[in-house]
Amino acid sequence: MPRWLDANRFSFVQGGNTLKIADLRAASTTDVFTAPGGIQAYGWSPDGQTVAYIETDSSAYPHLRYRSLSDGATQSVATLARAPGRGIAPSDQLKIQYSKDGSYVLVVYTPADGDAGAPVPAEQSQFQVRGNDGSLSLSVDMNQDPTMGLFSRDGKTVYFMDKGGVRAWTAGSGAARTLRHMQWFDPWQSPDGSFVAYDTGSFSTKARVRILDLRALTVKTISKPGRALPIVAGPQTIWAEQILPCPDACDGPTLGAVFAIDTKTLAEKPLPMQSLQDADVLYG
Repeated sequence: MPRWLDANRFSFVQGGNTLKIADLRAASTTDVFTAPGGIQAYGWSPDGQTVAYIETDSSAYPHLRYRSLSDGATQSVATLARAPGRGIAPSDQLKIQYSKDGSYVLVVYTPADGDAGAPVPAEQSQFQVRGNDGSLSLSVDMNQDPTMGLFSRDGKTVYFMDKGGVRAWTAGSGAARTLRHMQWFDPWQSPDGSFVAYDTGSFSTKARVRILDLRALTVKTISKPGRALPIVAGPQTIWAEQILPCPDACDGPTLGAVFAIDTKTLAEKPLPMQSLQDADVLYG
């Protein structure tokens, strides 16, 4: 889970529970803090002064916390619905993302099952948006299976998927609307904010990469079957991984080569790399 802080420093989690900062210019590393329950996901505020992160306890409850770098103070923001396992479906997502101006924090921890026979209260939703003060701004009903969320590049909108399709929540008004009645997985917005590249489900060899135009709300298929996990790497270039048949029982997709796809001509060419894991460090 590496994250760039500036041109010379990036953060990463060591041993599953210690957040560190590496300074390339000084050739040194510094411990930021250690979370006894592990750091499942984290995100930096735009000013680099606060870390929002999820730590789990022994009963599989995720806890959202804010950590101040200036004084080391930790704010316990929320306890989310119990989540006993991960990596079992293409709808799995674990994400902490600040809005561009730092006012909001997107929190996604899916899937979750909560407590048997009990409804999940809004405060524990697996998909929510919090203010930077910890207040609850958006909570999506867990029965709607919300997941696959991301902030828009301008930080004013959260896009996500639920049973009703792909939806958009506007921070300013607090209103949500359905963009299209469809599914998307592994969404990645273009730098100019005009479109989102996504796949149809990386657990299938029939998966394809598509583009949703956010202005016209039209969809274009840009890949052949067996391509997923897209990354927008240029104005008309999408990187994607090949999805291979699973030779035996698999808990997730079996990945092959990495391809560059031209969104205009739809031509693809193999790239000299083995994986797109952590590519968001460079292209996020």
